[in-house]
Amino acid sequence: MAGVLGSVLIDGRDDRPNHLSDWDYLQLRGVLDRLVAAGHVRRVPAFNPLHSGFQEWFLDVETGEIYSLTPSAERVSPVWEKVDVFDTRDWKQQQKDWQTQLGEVERAAGYLAPIRTGRKDTADLFYLRDVLQEYIAAGKIEQVMTGMPAPQPGTRAEWFRDNTTGDVCGLIHDTEKDEYRWEKAPPKSLDLDRED
Repeated sequence: MAGVLGSVLIDGRDDRPNHLSDWDYLQLRGVLDRLVAAGHVRRVPAFNPLHSGFQEWFLDVETGEIYSLTPSAERVSPVWEKVDVFDTRDWKQQQKDWQTQLGEVERAAGYLAPIRTGRKDTADLFYLRDVLQEYIAAGKIEQVMTGMPAPQPGTRAEWFRDNTTGDVCGLIHDTEKDEYRWEKAPPKSLDLDRED
């Protein structure tokens, strides 16, 4: 049985946050003030805030359900949502889970994609090699050989495949300039075999 707070749904759903317009927020504030005054609802401390900034939590005296009201802030609309006090996920993970439920699943970025392409200085190179070795040891990526020639004359390439996305990137060493670059491999030019 839904309690009094469970019946206060802006878009009819309590499985995800209700983003409110300013008008909805003012109306909801009035309803909550009346419910608190009548003793049906109590304000409780927000001991595990769902979002940064100020929040008010409201306890439904009858059912024990807790709802959170986050007022508007710069570039953020007000939010009214049910609180699961035993849920340890942060708001980013909750957002991903809601997107999954709604069929809005995003493709994983993978492990190699965040590494910026381009020239690598000595410090970047040492760090990059350490990260690549850690990823190989953890099975997140693998070193591969390609059937394509070196990108340019006078260069050597080490290629790595991301095991989550299949993307291939290479650490290119220009032996004449003694420079290293991190580049994404063109997808059509690869004939990959596992490095032994």
